[in-house]
Amino acid sequence: MQKITHIFTAVCLAMLFNSACLQGMQETVSKNVSEMFAQSEQFALQAREHDWIWLDDVVNIGLKVVFNYCHTQEDDQVKSIEKNVKNFVRLSATCKNFRERLTFETIGHFCQDYALVDKNKILKNLMKSMYYNDYHSIRLPVLLFICAHADINCLDDNMLLQGMHSNDTQLVETFLKHHVDPNKYNIFEPIFFNARSAEIAQIFIDNGARLDPIDEYYNMNILCKTVQPWCSSEVLALYLKHKVNARLLSARCNSCLLHHLVFYNGELSARGLDEFIKKSELLFKAIPDMINWLNASNQTPLDDLKTNLKIYEHKRKYPDNPLRKVIALFRKYGCKTAQELTMQDQVQP
Repeated sequence: MQKITHIFTAVCLAMLFNSACLQGMQETVSKNVSEMFAQSEQFALQAREHDWIWLDDVVNIGLKVVFNYCHTQEDDQVKSIEKNVKNFVRLSATCKNFRERLTFETIGHFCQDYALVDKNKILKNLMKSMYYNDYHSIRLPVLLFICAHADINCLDDNMLLQGMHSNDTQLVETFLKHHVDPNKYNIFEPIFFNARSAEIAQIFIDNGARLDPIDEYYNMNILCKTVQPWCSSEVLALYLKHKVNARLLSARCNSCLLHHLVFYNGELSARGLDEFIKKSELLFKAIPDMINWLNASNQTPLDDLKTNLKIYEHKRKYPDNPLRKVIALFRKYGCKTAQELTMQDQVQP
């Protein structure tokens, strides 16, 4: 009886799925699919716990028909596949039960029998559409086709970069699981240099990302990226924990990481103050003997901070400028200007 219920559910889902394609009645479909999933308490519980993997061969065949060949009535196979994926995305958007029980991994598995050339063509079309579509509108179809074993090399780096910038751990994990090289380069640097959160950075580390490469243009390592405003202080802490070299100097200006921190945060906002302070304190502890490092312009990090303050206050004056708080913090840790260092040397016997 239970098997009959499962088969009946799969067949009904196929009929409703076809109805959605022909009539576009997504709200009705969502309600009806939800009611079917709720018919059996045991069925719903098992579906949640096992994500349909437990279904027997007969039902799996039925579902494969639904998502592979039930709607492929177009002469153009690519259009047929695209139609199926659009319907899947519509149902995922309108029906929570559908989305929970049939994930993109499951649907991708059912779509593996499509011709590789057709799947690859659709992936390329999706990448072209990024120029006029939002990232979130194409991520689900892209993930589906990756799980359907389309060639992931059909995608350029923009999709992965957008996922990293959006802190999309699911997309990044899926890409790396399907053999994207965690150490691949994007122009001058490895692509994982663009990780903005500790979660994304950890995924790359867990998948074999090497933390020692040098940016070929600036001659700096990954820590130079972590001091920029868009990157979380937790990423800096993670890389320092993994013993990334914090003493590396820029070949162009002989600047240390504290110089770079000040440079990239010239017009510091009140909202970014907390992150700046956290990054500063991490570096004070990691390289305490470099807090007064002189760069090629004979400037210490504190000199650069004071220069930023003059430039910023020339544009807009207000008493609670966050740069003043940062200067006080640098002073607390013993930072000095180049002039103060010279005077100190003259005083010493």
